[in-house]
Amino acid sequence: MLLLLKLNKIEITHSQDDLITLGLGVASNNYSIDDIVDWINSRIAKQSNFR
Repeated sequence: MLLLLKLNKIEITHSQDDLITLGLGVASNNYSIDDIVDWINSRIAKQSNFR
């Protein structure tokens, strides 16, 4: 995901803990696609909203 964001010139700010929490949430099926989009949008440093 981070590579795809970078290729699309979307920079996000995040901590390692943020990424671990997201990864574990996705792996355990606790996050919907909307949750992931919200997570990305809340961390965008440059660019307009992801969606």
